[in-house]
Amino acid sequence: MERQDLNDREIIATIFHKLARKGAWGEAYLPYDTVTGWIMKKIKRDGKRVRKIVDSLIHDGYLISHKGGGTISLNTRQKEEIFRIDRKSTRLNSSHTDISRMPSSA
Repeated sequence: MERQDLNDREIIATIFHKLARKGAWGEAYLPYDTVTGWIMKKIKRDGKRVRKIVDSLIHDGYLISHKGGGTISLNTRQKEEIFRIDRKSTRLNSSHTDISRMPSSA
């Protein structure tokens, strides 16, 4: 996997997308280290930035911290906003890949 240089909004959307795809809503959660580790493998920058973003999402109420901070999940009360952010990012990212999907005969 090639590492990317993502901005903070893209990292947030990636976190939301990953947790939503894994079904980590409310009481269904994933280990904090697993989520941050997966994101750190995807981007070029260090893990401090990823952990800072995750911690700010917890502080802002988008993520819920469980088991003394060892696990996290998406806050169901923020579901609409989380989906809006995720859809916006997916739409922006997909606009760059459509050209490469064109058939060679076109």
